[in-house]
Amino acid sequence: MKNIIKVLLIVLYSSVINAQNWCSPNAEWHYTRYYVVGSAYVKHSFTNTVTLNNVTCQQINYFTEYYSVMNNAVNTASTNIYTHFNNNIVYWLDLNSNNFDTLFNFNAVIGSKWSLPNKSSANCSKSRVLVTDTGHKIIQGVNLKWFKVSITQYMYTFPMPNTLNDTIYERIGCLSNYFFGSEDVCPTYVDSERGGPLRCYSDNQIVNYKRYTGNCNYFYIPTAINEYLNEAKIQVYPNPSTDILNLVSDNQDNKSIIYQILNNLGQVIANDEIILEDRVALINTSNLPEGVYNLKVKSNSGNSSKRFVVAR
Repeated sequence: MKNIIKVLLIVLYSSVINAQNWCSPNAEWHYTRYYVVGSAYVKHSFTNTVTLNNVTCQQINYFTEYYSVMNNAVNTASTNIYTHFNNNIVYWLDLNSNNFDTLFNFNAVIGSKWSLPNKSSANCSKSRVLVTDTGHKIIQGVNLKWFKVSITQYMYTFPMPNTLNDTIYERIGCLSNYFFGSEDVCPTYVDSERGGPLRCYSDNQIVNYKRYTGNCNYFYIPTAINEYLNEAKIQVYPNPSTDILNLVSDNQDNKSIIYQILNNLGQVIANDEIILEDRVALINTSNLPEGVYNLKVKSNSGNSSKRFVVAR
């Protein structure tokens, strides 16, 4: 009973004092990417803070992987997106105009409005987000505010708008739509958007929050639907741990793994490569202070992450 109470206090304490509304350490988003022949995925990873236009910005790497009929191959692309977080508002930097536009307003109340971040035409400037409801939801011990929104979205030249409904969460952003590209919030063509619904989200406290049962990463090949299986299935026990954490892989082909242990600030405090014997590896946690940790694993069958607690 004593250990259970301590674990609950550790989880509650870390969730409350380290709560961060945007770009928490290790923040990573996975989205569906709509493509000409099917769908693929987009991954965002918070990588660094930089100074642009005299303000501190979050540098978020944009990475996509997709199959192209043009070269009959799987292709990748990567670039950077920049946001600025101030007074509970997330601003997105339009690299074409070098201006910041409101992406998410976490101060919003019912009836609040803001324009979508693309002002490249008179039509684009008319696109709006309207907040219709608000509330709170606890996801993996983290209390997040949510906003039900109605989105009036215009195309570049087409006079009639689309009306979309979505939910926006602190930290996570939109669940059903993609706001990070000019062609997404105000398309030139009907099929010109890059991104779609959120697939998965994780950070230093929320581990692999999924909106459905599929993989975070996915691409489509016309000859056969091909799931990009980069999620290694692992289990860890006991959780909470004291001195030893057992890691079990359900893939017999995994002979070794590379792991990182990150604290609740997203700092790497341990990393190593260890051998699996009968799909089991032992990780020493005896030197870790009591607290909540993230375990990130890389193996030949893919990557995975688990949250675990050390309590004594």
